[in-house]
Amino acid sequence: GQAGPPILQNTRWDQFALFRDLAPQTSNQIKDRMKLQTFKAGELIITKGTIGTSMSMIDRGEARAVVCGEVAQTLHCGDCFGELAFMATCRKIMKQQHGDMEATFRACDVEAVVETSVVTISVQDFLGVFYNNLEGSQAAIIAVLQLEPLACKNRENIKRIQEGVLKRRTSAEAAGGGWRDVSVGASAKD
Repeated sequence: GQAGPPILQNTRWDQFALFRDLAPQTSNQIKDRMKLQTFKAGELIITKGTIGTSMSMIDRGEARAVVCGEVAQTLHCGDCFGELAFMATCRKIMKQQHGDMEATFRACDVEAVVETSVVTISVQDFLGVFYNNLEGSQAAIIAVLQLEPLACKNRENIKRIQEGVLKRRTSAEAAGGGWRDVSVGASAKD
């Protein structure tokens, strides 16, 4: 494995919402478990519908979150993504719930626009840091909650795009024209 945390090129660790209120020792343990990955332009970093077992932060490059064929957000250095499903998966494991699995699935694709490097933490590695001490569960919950403002903003943006696409499809169908889903290249009338 690696010795110490990945070396960041264009960002600082304190730009990552996850680290804002963590004790330095806990923060360092998480950083040590993060992995650096590089993706080529056009390559998918995460895929909609897959279970969210990790969260990432862009260190270098640019990516875009795509929902229903529309760009929901352009991501730059210091931006994190994958937090919606990451949070849901963490909560599911911490509470050992067997309820709604839907929230653990990725809400959008994230694609590299140019060569992009990201640092990634898996749910397993993240929770593993906290389960090594008695106050771990509470600290893990607090750390996950730091992501809530970002998650709320992204959730609303995804919902807005999905509603807009649905409204356009409904209007097209009502006009008798059918609709064409450009994301799969097939017409609804096929």
